[in-house]
Amino acid sequence: MATPCRGGGIGLHDVLKRHWASARAGSSPAPGTFSLSGKACRPAEQALDREREKSRRTAQFLTSPPILLAPMKIEQSMNQLNGRLSKAKEELRIVEEQLLFQMDVLEEAKTRMLVSETPLADSDYRIARDDYERLERQRARAIELIGELEKEQDRLLDRMLNA
Repeated sequence: MATPCRGGGIGLHDVLKRHWASARAGSSPAPGTFSLSGKACRPAEQALDREREKSRRTAQFLTSPPILLAPMKIEQSMNQLNGRLSKAKEELRIVEEQLLFQMDVLEEAKTRMLVSETPLADSDYRIARDDYERLERQRARAIELIGELEKEQDRLLDRMLNA
């Protein structure tokens, strides 16, 4: 006759189980756990990783060093510069389009604020005004970047003619 176990059973279940080391995690990884590829295991952490990577790439594009400092041939520098310049011009086009739309929103909110004189209308106007000012700053940065890229392009062209 078998001797009873802790749970009152005969112990067969315990014999059939595989015993793992106690340091091994279960099927759900702990928060902050990364896979072998270095990426986060949980969906929320993966989303944060994607956002961080996107903002890192954007910052890298906007703050990349002048191409002339890199040890490249002039033609390669021109190609890379043209790519950056076209991206900057496309960004400016998009910001200007958003700015036109936001101007209409701002005018509508201003009219509603003046007519209704309610705190909600005043709040809507302030939000629309802040969005419009943010887009103006973004447009100014894009124009500044395009100016810098065009100056760099002129320097490269001068260098190409002198070579």
